[in-house]
Amino acid sequence: VCRPGNANIWYFGDKAGLDFNTEPPTVLTDNQLKNYYESATACDASGKLLFYTDGDTVFNRFHQPMPNATNLVNVAGSLNNETHAIIIPNPAVATQYYVFHTNHGSFGTFTSYSLIDMKLDNGRGDVVPGQKSISYHPSKIETEFTAVHSCAFDGYWLMVRGFLDDNFYAYKIAQNGLESNPVVSPGGANPSYNGQMKFSPNGRRLARNTQWPTLAEIYDFSPASGLVSNLVSIAIDGNDQGQTWGVEFSPDSRYLYVSAQNHTTGKYLLFQMDLEAGDADQIRNSIQILAEEPGNNAVFGPLQLAPDGKIYITNTTPLISGPYNILHVIHQPNLPGVSCQLQLMGLPLTGTSGAQSGLVNVVQNLL
Repeated sequence: VCRPGNANIWYFGDKAGLDFNTEPPTVLTDNQLKNYYESATACDASGKLLFYTDGDTVFNRFHQPMPNATNLVNVAGSLNNETHAIIIPNPAVATQYYVFHTNHGSFGTFTSYSLIDMKLDNGRGDVVPGQKSISYHPSKIETEFTAVHSCAFDGYWLMVRGFLDDNFYAYKIAQNGLESNPVVSPGGANPSYNGQMKFSPNGRRLARNTQWPTLAEIYDFSPASGLVSNLVSIAIDGNDQGQTWGVEFSPDSRYLYVSAQNHTTGKYLLFQMDLEAGDADQIRNSIQILAEEPGNNAVFGPLQLAPDGKIYITNTTPLISGPYNILHVIHQPNLPGVSCQLQLMGLPLTGTSGAQSGLVNVVQNLL
């Protein structure tokens, strides 16, 4: 754990929130966001809220828009409430945070960042002058991005994937801030239109899901160089007849969880695979189906590891929804098979309109 507490408050979906400073987490009802996809929240090391964003507007800890932090997704064709965000501390300046943002686009999208300084607006935070909606990648990317703290240097890696060239682009954020020249690695040729990309908590693996064919892709990642290598593709139930929705690692980085839908049966599935089982074939053979449910019973959408060591799963996907205001919970994700204790409808988001099709996007090893 790099900085305990920095991901302890989540704001996401349609005015939903969770406070992991308590056990179990407290449902929050003061969120001002309405976002269909992943939002992001920044806390200090003790777990106190600093600010949060859907990628288009940044709200301070008093739930007010920062004065110059609106309309951040400044790209043609932006869709209201369909944005993605992640927040990464600036190692060069302790009071500053990069907010990376993009709109959702099934055919790729452009991405940019805004730099927040908590010293501005009398300590409530605001965008640094001249650092709003700055383009950092010249071409379209897939809409998901992820980040990890590197223990090889004092800083972070932000990972995006090209939409047209299939390459991974790892952007280093260190003592000089965001470096403009990314580390480029070739990736698999399979696209992801609605999905997730995640670093493992130990920072040594990268996973993403694809559609048509329905795959989970697992790579090795070097936290020192930023290079991605050694693709292992795992076909998920239904293959060309299905679609995957999300991926997440267990806290110990051993197990990968994948949510999917089989279009032939219409059922929603949740899988677990053991990444320490051996070679690619042995990993494939380790797959266990944790749940297989009709859509009128349960839906498995995006997943997110939380500070309490549990994994939370939305009851909705970009194409279909169950009740928005409830989450599924994997209570013991470090354990194999049914021992992981999947609980359907395990956390009601009482008093909110719910999660929509995304939770939060966090630096994976801040948990």
